[in-house]
Amino acid sequence: HVDYNKCGKLIVATESDQNKVSWKGEGDASVKLKELYRSGLDNGVHDLKLISKEEVFDLEPNVHCSEALWSPSTGVVDSHSFMLSLLADAEEHGAMLALNCKVQNIRYNYQTKTNEVDIVDVNDDDDYKLCRHSESNASSV
Repeated sequence: HVDYNKCGKLIVATESDQNKVSWKGEGDASVKLKELYRSGLDNGVHDLKLISKEEVFDLEPNVHCSEALWSPSTGVVDSHSFMLSLLADAEEHGAMLALNCKVQNIRYNYQTKTNEVDIVDVNDDDDYKLCRHSESNASSV
C-alpha cells in the first residue's frame, strides 16, 4: 500500500508578460501556460484547465498571479512507502537488498546452476557470497 494525496497543483504566471514568452526565451507569440496545457493534453492529462487570477484566488487566496494552469489530478505520494512497496515486491520475487555493499564479481556456476555474486560490506570489509538458483544461462546474469 502506498499513501498518496490527490491535492491538485497550480502552475502560475506571476507577471502578465510571462504569458507571452516561450520556454525557449524567444519572443514569439507562444504562451507558456498554453504550451503546458497543450503538452498535458497530448500526454493524456485531460482535466487541465487554464484559469484566471480570480479563480486562483478562490482556490488559494495567498497566491498572486496573472493566470494559472490548474491540474486537479496532480498529487503527491509517500516516497518512503513507495520504496518499501517496491522492495517488498522485489523480495517476493526472490530479490535481496544488500545495502552498503560493493559487487566484486558476478558469475554463473554451471555445476550448481546458480548465479553467484561476491560482495564486500563497505563498512567492515566482510566478504559475502550470494547465490541464486537459476534455470537461465550465464548471459542473463
